[in-house]
Amino acid sequence: MAERNRPPFEQFFNNFPNGNKGKQEQEPASVDWSDLITEVSKTWKSISPIVKPMMDKFKK
Repeated sequence: MAERNRPPFEQFFNNFPNGNKGKQEQEPASVDWSDLITEVSKTWKSISPIVKPMMDKFKK
């Protein structure tokens, strides 16, 4: 079975420690910020038609 291609933002948020104080702190893996920004941009383009009208209502 092929490995699922995960978006960069999932990889970024999975690098945070779970809050277990008994474990040694590990240095988080480096994040490719350009890929993260690209994913955020794609996500915003897909949800903006839904969110933008609601934001405009609250501005008034």
